[in-house]
Amino acid sequence: MLQQKIALEVFTHNEKCKTKAMKIAAAAEGVMSVALEGPENDRMVVVVLGIDSATLASSLSKRVGLASFVSISEVKPEDAEKNEGNVDNCSYAHTASSTAICEAQIISQRVVLQVHMEGGCCRQKAMQIAAGAEGVISAAVDGADKERLTVVGEGMDIATLVITLRKKAGYTRIISVVEMKS
Repeated sequence: MLQQKIALEVFTHNEKCKTKAMKIAAAAEGVMSVALEGPENDRMVVVVLGIDSATLASSLSKRVGLASFVSISEVKPEDAEKNEGNVDNCSYAHTASSTAICEAQIISQRVVLQVHMEGGCCRQKAMQIAAGAEGVISAAVDGADKERLTVVGEGMDIATLVITLRKKAGYTRIISVVEMKS
């Protein structure tokens, strides 16, 4: 199947709408990665495998706001390997809000979770939950069995994320939490 990189300009009102747009894109069948780019994080870049780009844009337009195509290009296998690193399946990224939590310094963390996921539907659900969590910068499903969820964020509430994943996706356990250097 053909892997495509789609750049969409999504016109949203606030950060909540941007997060909602990311959740919609992450939940779509066949989406490999989603990221917000541009000076104001108004450009969504989605890497897809075998889905109709017009359907994705239409879905975003109906639920969030106007979404127009900026570019569509084919992703070469060697480019995907360079960009993805050790991520095998799908990823999600956006810029976290710059709000300080209780006037404390925001700590950037990398959390690796093992989520018991029985199929693509559960993976999409886990990605959608991680994408909607406050403070998340990026999330990716990886590992040989596609049961590891790697989440990077600033000021995340890891306990709430794990509890939500346990309720909605499957049994979840924390494998590691590492503080990221800026």
